[in-house]
Amino acid sequence: MTAKSRRRRAKRVPTTTRGTWQHVIFRVRHTPNYIITGTDHLELIVIAPKREPLPITATGYLSHFVVDKSIRNAKAGLVFFLDWIEREAQTRVWQKADNKRRQLDLFATR
Repeated sequence: MTAKSRRRRAKRVPTTTRGTWQHVIFRVRHTPNYIITGTDHLELIVIAPKREPLPITATGYLSHFVVDKSIRNAKAGLVFFLDWIEREAQTRVWQKADNKRRQLDLFATR
């Protein structure tokens, strides 16, 4: 293995940080140069409560690729996701779905 290939691999080491939105705790993983140089991979993974929906993911997991070099690490990815979540939380679609999910249903039709 050459020194050049070791440097290339080192750049692909993911960084991780935790975040919270309302009562949901999640982890953000940032992997630079994921598949090709200049394309980064961001992952949002809900930790607790498990599989709790967020305005940007109904399953508690989101994979997102970015080409923008303003996201240099997981902390910048956290800010990116929090801004996105806040924007989507203001939509009527999310507010209606969130209210329905929180409302107890006596006559569930599942």
